[in-house]
Amino acid sequence: MTKKILFFCLMTMSLAAQNIDNQLRLSAAVDYQFAKKWKVETQYRYGLDHDFGAFQSCVIQTGITYKLTKKWDIEVGYRFATAFDHDNHRLFASIKFEHKFKKQYSISARTRYQWTTQQFDADFMANFKAPSQYLRERIAFEYNVPKSKWSFNVGPEFFIRLDKSPIAYHRIRYYVGAKYDLKYGQAIGITYFFEDRYKATQDDRSVWNVNYSLSLDTFLKKLKKGKDKEKKAKKEKAD
Repeated sequence: MTKKILFFCLMTMSLAAQNIDNQLRLSAAVDYQFAKKWKVETQYRYGLDHDFGAFQSCVIQTGITYKLTKKWDIEVGYRFATAFDHDNHRLFASIKFEHKFKKQYSISARTRYQWTTQQFDADFMANFKAPSQYLRERIAFEYNVPKSKWSFNVGPEFFIRLDKSPIAYHRIRYYVGAKYDLKYGQAIGITYFFEDRYKATQDDRSVWNVNYSLSLDTFLKKLKKGKDKEKKAKKEKAD
């Protein structure tokens, strides 16, 4: 499985060398499970484009997830992106599915509807630039290395544009990534995707994303557990 992932990564890197726009994203995310079935997550992203040489945009996104069942989740959220020449606002809603096989393998799917506009202004949307609307379908296969903190994932994401007539396929992303779990609910990862656009006049993209994530409720529980153990050990030593 690992060899196949490495082969896919080398293949996509070879394709990326043929494209003009190579990009880098640095991101950090924090999530907090505040109730049994509810979780909130906030993410910040800093992006570079033009072969990593120019500022692209800063993005902040927040969303709330509700666990319907063991395998199904729903999510709603908001994203704000700012660049030198324009800003945009995005609202999105997703439904997610995940199924695990023998603890090491899992398959997941996410269907997302997104609505993006530069301004929440009716006149602007009517006369200058209408909001863009997409349906995104992402499928991922994940492998957790036995007796290791490493996991690998691979899969595609399809974009269907809804705001044009007729509704049509717009682009596809091919993902491959790796994640390493740290202590106290933390993780670091790297993901690569190659974006293949349908129209030849639009540049394809080769994008690397280096990310850090923290599960805040897990972090606080582990921290409290560690302090309790330390207090207990000191008390036993004093006795």
